[in-house]
Amino acid sequence: MGSKHHRDQALDFQGFLNDLQDWELSLKDKDKKMKPQAFEKEKLKGSSSGKKSASDYLKNYDAISSLSSGFMTEESIPDAASEKELGNEYFKQKKFKEAIDCYSRSIALSPSAVAYANRGMAYVKLKKFQEAEDDCTEALNLDDRYIKAYSRRSTARKELGKLKESIEDAEFALRLEPNNQEIKKQHAEVKSLYEKEILEKASGVLRSTMQGAKKVEKSETKVNGHASGVAVVQGDQAKVSAALVLLMMVTWKRSFMRLKW
Repeated sequence: MGSKHHRDQALDFQGFLNDLQDWELSLKDKDKKMKPQAFEKEKLKGSSSGKKSASDYLKNYDAISSLSSGFMTEESIPDAASEKELGNEYFKQKKFKEAIDCYSRSIALSPSAVAYANRGMAYVKLKKFQEAEDDCTEALNLDDRYIKAYSRRSTARKELGKLKESIEDAEFALRLEPNNQEIKKQHAEVKSLYEKEILEKASGVLRSTMQGAKKVEKSETKVNGHASGVAVVQGDQAKVSAALVLLMMVTWKRSFMRLKW
């Protein structure tokens, strides 16, 4: 009886172990079947999310770059430079209005002596000489040794009739770059115009003085002795004035001849 009871317990325990083993095997089998599906899903999910994350990264990088450019003034320099270069291309094509627009945008992004001077030259081409002079002045405020700005302002001032100021600009440019043949030629041309203007003014004064002297001489024969004496004095004064004008003309001529540019 006791042995039978022990045997029954042993069988029951063995049956329990068998059931436990079968359950464990069924779980492993189910797990094996589930893993490939889950792996494939995870693989597909992982690959798509990988692409998405890379794309998002690039977008975010661009956004961050553009955002940082809004806060960092240094980042605006390439944009200003590209606008200036585009303006140069338009200038080469003689599209001066478009060039001015580009230079204006470049100046708005990051003011530079080059952009101002280039826009000034575009204004010269459009015969807007006052705007050209103003832009070249702004360029020199940023860089007082920028030779092209002096040269271009000299051109603008010449066209505005400011010959003396034009000569001064050309002379300063030559002091900075004495061997610049183009500026030497520019200086000589403006100097010649200024000399011509001075001589014309002096000639006008001389003609006016001589005409006055002739009128005085004619009046001498029509008056009595006392009036004639006054007329003679007036005539002498006119001759002195004429002599002074001639002296001034010679002095101006010699002063220009002494310039060594």
